[in-house]
Amino acid sequence: MTLTDNAGQTLDNARDIGILTSTAQSFNDFVGDFNGLAYDPTDVYKFEITENSTVNLQVSGLSANANLWLYDDKGNVVHVVNTSGITKNLITGTYYIPLININTENGC
Repeated sequence: MTLTDNAGQTLDNARDIGILTSTAQSFNDFVGDFNGLAYDPTDVYKFEITENSTVNLQVSGLSANANLWLYDDKGNVVHVVNTSGITKNLITGTYYIPLININTENGC
């Protein structure tokens, strides 16, 4: 079995999912130990909003704890939660969403 990492590992190589709109998007990946077959400590996504918006980020299907972070384009932490999701009013700009396995948490 070959597993593919669909997201970046750092803010510099984050997977760019483009400009967010009102249409929901869904992405499948994993962080942590995948049954001893692969290990991926962090997944990072990048997005842009072109007008002030309320953004809803959700994580599901986790088998272990992970933290969901939200960074602005300067690398400042905007919000962090343990696994559930983030709903946040954001101003126009570029943002990053790292999902970090809690066993390897040291930022990205």
